[in-house]
Amino acid sequence: MIKPTFHQWANELQDVVFLEVNEANNDDVIHSIGIRGFPTFHLYINSQKVDELVGADVNSLRRKIDTWRASAGYNPFASEGVTLGSGGATWEDPRDARLRKFNQDASAALRNVAAPVAAPPTLTDEDEQKEDDELVKALLLSQQELKDAQADQAATSSETSHLEIPPVNAAFLEQLTEMGFAELHARKSLLATTDQMSLEAAISWIAEHQEDADIDAPIQFIDLAKQRKELTTEEKQAKVAELKRRIDEKKAQRAAQAKKDDVAREIARRNMGKDMASAREEYDAIQTRLVREKQAREKAEAKRERERLLKQIELDKAERRARGGKLAAATSLDAPERVSTTDVAAPSPGKPAATPEMQMQTSIDRLSQYRVGNDGLTALKTLLVYVTNVLDKPTELDKYGKINSANPAFKKRVGSFIGGLSFLRAIGFEKDQDGDLF
Repeated sequence: MIKPTFHQWANELQDVVFLEVNEANNDDVIHSIGIRGFPTFHLYINSQKVDELVGADVNSLRRKIDTWRASAGYNPFASEGVTLGSGGATWEDPRDARLRKFNQDASAALRNVAAPVAAPPTLTDEDEQKEDDELVKALLLSQQELKDAQADQAATSSETSHLEIPPVNAAFLEQLTEMGFAELHARKSLLATTDQMSLEAAISWIAEHQEDADIDAPIQFIDLAKQRKELTTEEKQAKVAELKRRIDEKKAQRAAQAKKDDVAREIARRNMGKDMASAREEYDAIQTRLVREKQAREKAEAKRERERLLKQIELDKAERRARGGKLAAATSLDAPERVSTTDVAAPSPGKPAATPEMQMQTSIDRLSQYRVGNDGLTALKTLLVYVTNVLDKPTELDKYGKINSANPAFKKRVGSFIGGLSFLRAIGFEKDQDGDLF
């Protein structure tokens, strides 16, 4: 992460003011200055933006800082009143230095410490939040000051003296112009590659940036001697109040949206529970209906078998009377047909097989566990359609009594879930040689 390095540079480079704006607390400010990605670093000279870097490239950021420090002349970022190179080493609180840089009165004085310079104390979460809030205020004030400075500069442009172009390597500049490069492009490339001091690096920079929209824009320099217009106390308080109002408004909007989202999630959860309960009730009704129909079929079969036996008994009695009390051959009642014991395997002493009703209930319970995306509910509704078609249209079993298990829709809705195929087998479906359920 680049954040520890950023804080380390803030302590090491006393002539550079490092300002950190946190996205979580200053969303409006970040959008107002056009941040395109995170992290983004803006480089300013005297409150005017001169460069930008998007991304956490530590080496590129350090090169840009060193380049603009050198191009701006001696000590361009130093705040007023800080003496460098003195006999005693001093350390100033970074927050106080930043606030004073943006025309805020520092709340703490410089602390004299013995050499070497001690590291600043570790800030707590509350201190970091307070510092972020104060930096946001300072950033807003600096933007207003920049607008005022630009207005003053436009009004007095005829009176300001021409600023000298910062020096570059004269030999490299001459070679680049002789190669055919524009002097403006050559100067920009030399300023951007000051740390490398290489003609090849300057040529590479021109090749990489020659298509930039601002490649032909003049080099901008700020008159460090020009005084900036300070805001009054009332204007500062008004801007701080406006910032607080916007922050409170944004927090209120987020809280309201969070409540709406919670209500929507609760409604969706309840609706899903109702749908699952409704599907279970429908399948319970179908299960009861199947059990009753099975009992009715068994009762009808028992009645037919009883009638057949009574009829056979009457026939046997009539034959005995006709033959003097004897039968010509054994009937099914006198000599029951022998059953081969080799055809039917003896039942295993293990666990008894589950009844179709138990298999149906187990399958429904397993399908009900698929709650993500309502997959289980979809499978149960699809099975309900299959069962309803078979029960309501028994004369069309050729159409509704066969299911293509290779169908992608069947696999997606029923076949891919545990319990789908077992439910169909429990109600009487079987697989044929082609793999289709029938």
